[in-house]
This record gives sequence, C-alpha cells and structure tokens, in this order.
Amino acid sequence: MASELARLFAEDGLVAPGFVAPGHPENWGAEAVAIGRWTRENWLRPGARGPFGPLGVAHRTTRDGARIRLALPRRPEPRGVRVGVLYEKKTGHRGFRLETAGRVWVEVSPPPSPTAPELRLVEVDMPDDAETLELVTHCRRCPRNAELRFFGFLVRYENAAVEWDALGVVGTSIFHPSQRSDAMLDAYLGLRKPDLIAVWFGSNSAESDDLDVERYGARYRALLDRLRAAAPDAACLVIGLPDLDARPSGCFLSPAESRASRKARKRAKDRALLRLNLPARACDPDALVKSGRNGQPIYPVASVRTAEQWDAYKEACACRTVPLVPELDRVSREAAHAAGCAYFSTWEFMGGESSMQRFACQEPRLGAYDLVHLTHEGYQAIARSIHSAVQQLGAGTPAVIAGSDAAGGEARSETGPETGK
Repeated sequence: MASELARLFAEDGLVAPGFVAPGHPENWGAEAVAIGRWTRENWLRPGARGPFGPLGVAHRTTRDGARIRLALPRRPEPRGVRVGVLYEKKTGHRGFRLETAGRVWVEVSPPPSPTAPELRLVEVDMPDDAETLELVTHCRRCPRNAELRFFGFLVRYENAAVEWDALGVVGTSIFHPSQRSDAMLDAYLGLRKPDLIAVWFGSNSAESDDLDVERYGARYRALLDRLRAAAPDAACLVIGLPDLDARPSGCFLSPAESRASRKARKRAKDRALLRLNLPARACDPDALVKSGRNGQPIYPVASVRTAEQWDAYKEACACRTVPLVPELDRVSREAAHAAGCAYFSTWEFMGGESSMQRFACQEPRLGAYDLVHLTHEGYQAIARSIHSAVQQLGAGTPAVIAGSDAAGGEARSETGPETGK
C-alpha cells in the first residue's frame, strides 16, 4: 500500500528511499545489511531497551569493525544523492566512519565533553557512480564497552518528487509507540518536517480478548497529538483498520486437519495440509463435500450426515466480522477528528460487515484466504482510494469515493470540525 501511495503522490516522478534500515520490508529499492556483532532491539520485545528511534527498532554494537552496508537503488535517474546516518549521540559512544570501497568520507568520534543523549544525523554527498556506503565502527579514545546505537540511513535525491518514510513494525499496536517510544521519534519528525503524516493501526488489536476500546481511543488521540506537536505544519491522515473476518475454531476441518491445526506451529507438513483446502473453507465449503460410491455425499465433518445438517453447520460456521472491528473504526475516527486529522474508513470502503471474505472470494482477489490480510492488489486498491480522497480534500470537494475497486462499498475520507476544510 505504501509503495502505491508513494507512486501516486509522486505522479510518476521519482520516489526517494528516505528512511532505510536493515531487515525493514519497505526500502524503496535500497538495501541495508548488518554485518558482524549487532544486537537488534525491537520495542515489541519486553526485555528490549531503548532508545528505539523513529522506527521502533535499533541496532547496537560494542565491537570494532562491525558494519552496516547500504546498497543504493541501481537506476540512472537520481541526482544529488545524499545519504545520512541516524544514530544516538551520547557521552562515550563508539565511533564510526562512513566509507565507499575503502575511501573514507567522514569519521565520527564521541563528544569530548559530557552530553545528553540525542538523535544525530551525519550526511555524505555521494558521487554519481557510487552504489554502496558502509558504516564501520572503530574506537580510538572510548571506553572498552562503548556502544554505538544505529537507527537507520536517510537517503535523499535532489530531483525526487516524493520522499516517503515507511515506519511500520510488523506486530505493532497503538500501545507500543504510546508506551515504549522515546524522544528520538519526536526529534526525527522535527528533523524531517514532513508534509503529511499517515497513521494506520488497529488490526493487531482487533482480535484481543480483553481490549478496553475507550482506552485504545484515548491512546490513539494522545499519539496523534504528540505527532502533530512534533510536526505542527504537517497534514495528518488516519487510516482505519480493514475488515477482519473469523469463524469458530475447527469449522470445516476434517479429523486429520483438526489434528494438524494443533501441531501446525511446529510442523511444516501440518501447515501444508491446512493450506490445501483453505480456498474452499474460506469461499466455497460445498467444494469440500465428496461423492461416495453410491452417489451419496460425504461431508467433511463426522457429525454431519444430511444436507439439512450441512446447511445448519455452514450457517453456524459462517464468516463474520470480528466484533471489535466496527468499534475500533469508531474510536479511531473520533480520535482523528478530535486531533484535527482526516480519517479514511478502510472498513467502510471494503463494504463493512464480512467484507474481507468478499474481498478474498471475488475476482480479481483482493483479500487473502486467511481473511485477515489483503492481497497485493487489495492494498493497491485501498491506496488508490486513499489518494483520491486526499486529492478531493485538497481541492475542497466532498471526499466520498464509490468502492468500484472493491465490493461496492463507500470510502469516506472525512475531516473533523477542527480542521476547517
């Protein structure tokens, strides 16, 4: 979705990679690789310690000669390529140098006098033919266990139409940036001065058994207020969570599949067995019914013997929207409008109740058979409607987009009473 949004906002111009980090899935053609003894600190792990930086993931080392290599996109268009390194500057941090093919561009040493920890950016203007840049740690006058904490590269082009920082960590909920992020996030936004901040949370909280929805909304509002304070000139867009569908556990599973489901986390062959009939279980349970020698139907569930029982079983096992989805859509909308942000209801765009199943079972297929995730095409369809809604808001027209890319619902990107337009 981020790739499609960046392309649309760039109007087919060049998209600069912006923030790039090792292991991050969206690096816009650039690639960062950590080499040597690095420890990855992720704010999702309870024992991890910050600061985590703008992404929520930091790499730290206490070793000399540890490297992080950046490979730039191989394309002729970029001009004036500037690469920066984001790190924690503090008293006694481990030094490093930036080099290309043995040529040292800059050396960074720890500050000579005590200093409070802060986010620091050191930049290099790259020659036109350069394809890589390496950060290499070294220590001349620092304590033996001096640490370098690296947050990411910042890759910018002089002729870029758009710079898009994708700062999403898989598995994050609204509570992680609220409870575990640090001042480096605010400092990064102050450094970048974005034109638009787009925020998308919800799916990782929707299946929680004990979520306090109103507390969730309050956390969302607090985070939005914080982001707006750090980047007061930025437009703000909150994207609502998509539909998530579920059915009672064990539905449409044969005895063998039921056994496999209990072992699927550990055994690849059990996971493969469950995937075998996943399209039928998601979209066409009747395809699971076999024909016996005498032409009598053989149902996939031992307790079902007749067509009437099968119809009742299918009704009991029908996919339904996870109950928290509409509630999270509501409180996210309220938080967005209270903070003066625009709101895009992905759930409404998809068609509301049980729309993820329709997305998964239509052609072209826009939803995954797990009824949780979208397909590549599904994320692109949402991105196109978000872009269209933002364009209409910018033009001062009502932002209501018919869901022609999806299942016939309506998508609304609304502004609250505090936005003024």
